[in-house]
Amino acid sequence: TARVDTTQAEEKWIFGVERLVQLLEYSATDITLGSSTSSTTSLDAGTIDLGGFRERSRLVLHRRVTGALTLGGAASAGFARSTATTDIVPSGRAPSTFELSLSPRAGLLVPITSFVDLWPRAGMTYASSSSQRPDVGEDLPAYHLAADVEVYARVRLAHGVGLLFGPDLSAPLVGGSRLVVTGERVASGAKVRAIDLTYFYASLSAGIVVAL
Repeated sequence: TARVDTTQAEEKWIFGVERLVQLLEYSATDITLGSSTSSTTSLDAGTIDLGGFRERSRLVLHRRVTGALTLGGAASAGFARSTATTDIVPSGRAPSTFELSLSPRAGLLVPITSFVDLWPRAGMTYASSSSQRPDVGEDLPAYHLAADVEVYARVRLAHGVGLLFGPDLSAPLVGGSRLVVTGERVASGAKVRAIDLTYFYASLSAGIVVAL
């Protein structure tokens, strides 16, 4: 008679933190202003980054719907205030940014061994931010929409507790922002221009989840 993993069969909810540690990450950013496009790339390893939405750790919640099928998503949020001077506490006129990202997902949680599950997932990520710029006199919004694919392995360390490990890829669909163009001034102050802004992102990361 085939042995049934009753522990996994009883799991209904999975929650935790993804991207807790970035083991390896690659990103490419394209900025289009008028007919001009500029690109930047970066490659980093072994970081815990609370910066942009692409790298920030995410809270995750999924429900096993039926069999191996899981539905859920992840979310992250962050606030930062910066200043060009080395103030210990930035002044009220220093630029600040609030970011929020939401990532709905569908996946299959498939047992490979008695303590390892394969968890491929697909979905989308929508990120939105608003930068308050008192120095410019207006807020600078930004948004980003991407299609995502993730292939995680869940290693069950103890009853209900697991380590997530694996690669994920995020391909941009559309994105935009408003940019302060240095060197261009108008009567009201700095020149602000609309831009197309997209990110391509791939990483190898680790996180931790708890199943109930």
